[in-house]
Amino acid sequence: MKIGKPSKQGVLDGACGFYATTHALSILAPSLSREYIFEAVIRSAMQDTDPMRFVIGTSRGTIKNTLSRTISLLNKAFGVQLGAGYYSFIPYWQTAPINRKEFFKTFEGIDHKSGKVAILGYSYKPTSNSLDHAHHWTVIREFKDNGLVTYDSSGQKKIIPVSEVRVNDTHNEFHSSQPYFINSDDLFLVLLL
Repeated sequence: MKIGKPSKQGVLDGACGFYATTHALSILAPSLSREYIFEAVIRSAMQDTDPMRFVIGTSRGTIKNTLSRTISLLNKAFGVQLGAGYYSFIPYWQTAPINRKEFFKTFEGIDHKSGKVAILGYSYKPTSNSLDHAHHWTVIREFKDNGLVTYDSSGQKKIIPVSEVRVNDTHNEFHSSQPYFINSDDLFLVLLL
């Protein structure tokens, strides 16, 4: 009897939101243990989140609550020791943009080296019958040359070209030349102040 290859992390779970939250904070504060941050993220999420979110995926509300609690925990434990200040986060959906151009203006200045990253949720479906359909949370660590540079836990594309993104387009489930769909509600900016 031949056995198949083992499943990779992310194939059987929906933990990308927890990983994105962990990675956003860890690239802003590399002196903190990633394991410690991940543990804080999970503890924060489990305060009011259904544990099955780890399997079925995370929602915008789960990300918002988890990120807020985790930032508070890190600020209490390490804020003064970091020397660079405190974390802050802005759930972008509080000021939802009117159009695509305004949405991408939000990414100007995103650069992990200057203390600003984003957690972004998107859907990817290149064709109507594609098996490659995914809903995913990732970290945008930089915006350059009309591309969103990711820092991702599951091997997704390293740069998402702006030309391949639809924003708030509810008319089509898929589009062959723009396979990435972003709901502007699914954006969180994370700053180190």
